[in-house]
Amino acid sequence: MAPSYDGLTFSPVPKAFEPTAAFSIPVTTLHHSTYPAISALRPELSQAGKTVLITGGGTGVGFSIAQGFASAGAAKIILAARRQDVLDNASKKLTAEFPAVEVLVHPLDVSDGESIAALWAWLEGHGLVVDVLVLNAGIASPPVTVGNMGHKNIWEFYKVNVYGHVMLSDYFIKQEGKRAGLGPKVCDITTPDSEPCHTE
Repeated sequence: MAPSYDGLTFSPVPKAFEPTAAFSIPVTTLHHSTYPAISALRPELSQAGKTVLITGGGTGVGFSIAQGFASAGAAKIILAARRQDVLDNASKKLTAEFPAVEVLVHPLDVSDGESIAALWAWLEGHGLVVDVLVLNAGIASPPVTVGNMGHKNIWEFYKVNVYGHVMLSDYFIKQEGKRAGLGPKVCDITTPDSEPCHTE
């Protein structure tokens, strides 16, 4: 039976391509929470007054990122993800933990251009100007070769991990209105080879 991953189906992995050793981590210390050097409470890392939009912000890493920005004093945090029930639950939890932060939610499918356009229309309609865009939503490819992945699956990965991020960044950079702080920031969490945060 062909393996499936996040709704996508792949050809079986040939024996020659199966991993033969455990994944090695090139660091000696693993951190499971923040530590002083990256603490959100450091004054120079303050996000006071800023509006932060986090894709894939309803669970996991995205929700932890939201907690970090809330700890750093962000004024508004906008969580965007596919499932409304997950967003509503995340909003309740974040609001309970950080009552001074205004938490907003909006459904978003980063692989769908119309969904992205609808998000930015909603932001503009509510007079919201995003200071920090965190591109956290994405899907990781399973351990199969490109040949076994198939062009349809590759295209789905591309739409989520590349096209959606480019389109969101384009809207973000071109938005009108006064921003807080020194300028807009884009943080791309899902692209390991890129710099994690960029300034316009």
